[in-house]
Amino acid sequence: MATITLLTIMEDIAGVLAALTQGTLTAIAAGSATAGSYPFKTQRSGAQDAYYGTEILITSGTVAVPNPNGIAAHAPSTGVFTPALNWSTTPDATATFDIFRRGLTRALLLRNINLALRELRYVDLMPVTLIPDGDAEVNDTNDWTARNSATLAKITNGAYRGSRSLQVTGHAATANGAAESVATAVNPSNEETEFIYCVLMAPNASDEATVIPYDVTNSVAIVTKTHDKQGPVFINGTFTIPATCESFAMRLGVSAAADVATFDDIIVLPSGGREVPLDFRNAPFFDGQARALYEMIPSGEPVGGLYGCTWRQVPSTQWHLLPNFGNSGSTSAQPYRLFTPPIQYPLYLEISRAFATLSADSDTTSIDREWIRVAATVRVLEELSASSPAIVTQEWKEIKTQAKKRLAVLNQKFMPRPVLKVGGVGFNTPAFPF
Repeated sequence: MATITLLTIMEDIAGVLAALTQGTLTAIAAGSATAGSYPFKTQRSGAQDAYYGTEILITSGTVAVPNPNGIAAHAPSTGVFTPALNWSTTPDATATFDIFRRGLTRALLLRNINLALRELRYVDLMPVTLIPDGDAEVNDTNDWTARNSATLAKITNGAYRGSRSLQVTGHAATANGAAESVATAVNPSNEETEFIYCVLMAPNASDEATVIPYDVTNSVAIVTKTHDKQGPVFINGTFTIPATCESFAMRLGVSAAADVATFDDIIVLPSGGREVPLDFRNAPFFDGQARALYEMIPSGEPVGGLYGCTWRQVPSTQWHLLPNFGNSGSTSAQPYRLFTPPIQYPLYLEISRAFATLSADSDTTSIDREWIRVAATVRVLEELSASSPAIVTQEWKEIKTQAKKRLAVLNQKFMPRPVLKVGGVGFNTPAFPF
């Protein structure tokens, strides 16, 4: 899938607004930067005012500090810029740069790009699971604890589902390195004894990966499954909670020192259960976001091929989402609960998910390039119209009008259609027919 960087999006927007000038440095110092070619070095009358008060962003080489920086003065006869603040870390002497003019800044562009990314959406499959960060989409490993000196990371290059997967690298001298999930409390005396599990995994060539439902109370493995063929494959099965176990976790790891394996879609569900709390940190909910519920039947046990699985849609009248309004003040509580027929197989929700926000210039997104450019341009011009109406020219007003028309067309093309299947406002299935 093609991706674009934050820097590219910012340059696209500034270019449309005729507010971008790009160049290459020819000399650098803490308190000056030289671009010794036209249009920065020129004898043109009034050129000294062209860049005064604008913002310069270094776009290659050593990461400058600060970056971006203001331009306090410009000497067109030499092409020398004086930064608003001396660089404590200077750019490379031949670095490329962008100058944002006409009131644009990197902060303004970033803010409105991210607002647009959170409004625009795409269709995705989200695993239903008791395991926090079971879809591996959170942009850190805070929900996972390294065991036996393993190194944990979220990878985007080569992710198997969504935009990220969890990678475990064994310590060079220590076997059985693993990532352990947050513990899930259970009550065996309350018939919470049998669970199904399914994990998407892919060990590196010649390495062996492990999946272990782990009894946290008694510090012992409940079940251990291994796989030494390059994936991706689903490891699936069932496990029974021991009589003295009060909490369990999933340990995903490697057998030997220095082995590497990648994991995704870590699904654990109560066998025969009918209610599951949902972790929607990566998919803030609104009416119409949940579109369909599927059972995923692996092609074999305990190992099922990724592409041989059978998918079966659960009738829309047989599943429901209800918000945990009573826990609305708790930042740790899952905001929604899923009610289903008795669970027999791994479950996936088809949802419309917001695009992830960006931060660094090199951060990437898979959104359509024109879609985000047009959507963010509209937002930039709306903010400037509200905060600095004097700088919004008639030209920009016309650009905003045309951009809004184009955005309506692009939304029609790319935006998932809402499906009203959510508890709360718009909840259209008040009874539980199962």
